[in-house]
Amino acid sequence: MHAILIMSLAVTSLIVSSCMTQSLPERLPVYFGVDNKRWSNFPTDSIPAGRLKAGLLAVNDATAPQSAPALSDGEFDRFTHRLKANLDEQFPLTVVSVIDSDHLTQGENVSQFVRLAQQERLDYLLFAVLSSTEKEVSDRFSLQGTLQGSGARGGLLVGVRAENYALVELALIDGTTGLPVVHANGSAWSVLERLNVPLESNVYPVVRRDVTQPPIYPTEETAYDTLRAVSAHDAMKQALMHFQEEWGKQPSS
Repeated sequence: MHAILIMSLAVTSLIVSSCMTQSLPERLPVYFGVDNKRWSNFPTDSIPAGRLKAGLLAVNDATAPQSAPALSDGEFDRFTHRLKANLDEQFPLTVVSVIDSDHLTQGENVSQFVRLAQQERLDYLLFAVLSSTEKEVSDRFSLQGTLQGSGARGGLLVGVRAENYALVELALIDGTTGLPVVHANGSAWSVLERLNVPLESNVYPVVRRDVTQPPIYPTEETAYDTLRAVSAHDAMKQALMHFQEEWGKQPSS
C-alpha cells in the first residue's frame, strides 16, 4: 500500500512538473533580441580547439509572466560559484572572471555581447540564465512528516504546498560576433511543504525533490529561498549534462 502511495505522489509531481514546463518559456532568446520561434534557427558558430578563456555572465531572470521571485543574493552567489567550478572542471574552459550582468538589456541584439567582450578583453562569454515558476496550493500533511502518511490514526496537519519548477539555460558566446557557439537547457522541480500555523516541529517545513532524494529541512525564514535554490541547482546539473552533449556535437575550428 505504501509503495502504491509513493508511486502516486511521484507521478503527481511529474505531472505538475510537466505543466510548469509548458508555462515557463525560454528566457535566453530575449537577450539576443529574438523570439522563441526564431531562436530555433538562430545561427551558431564552431568551437575552436584547445582550452578557452571566458567570462561568466549569470542572470536570475524573474521578468516573465508568472515568474517566481528571484533567489536571495546569497543563494544566487552560491549558484554562480558552483556553476563556475563545474564549468572549469567539466569543460575545456577556464572562467577567468564573473561579470556583472547589469550590463545586459533584454530585447537588444547580439551587439551587446560584442561590446561586453571587448570591454572585458575576452574572446568568449559564458551566459547562464536561471528562471523559475511557482504554484502554491492548500494541502494536508502527515503528522510524522512522511510521504506514506498514516491517515486518521496519526492525524493530519493543515498547510500549503509550494511547487517550484526551474529552468537553467547555458550559452557559450563568441565575443567577436556575439553569436552563441553552443547552448543547452536543464530543468528541475522541488516541493515545499509548510504548516499554516507555526508549530514546534522537526519535520516541517520540508523541501522534497523525488522519492530517491533525501528531504531538506530549512527554517521558516529560509523555506522559500531553499525551495528555489534546490530546483535551481538541480536544473544546473541537468543543463551542464546537456551542454556537454551539445559541446561534443559541435565541429572544432
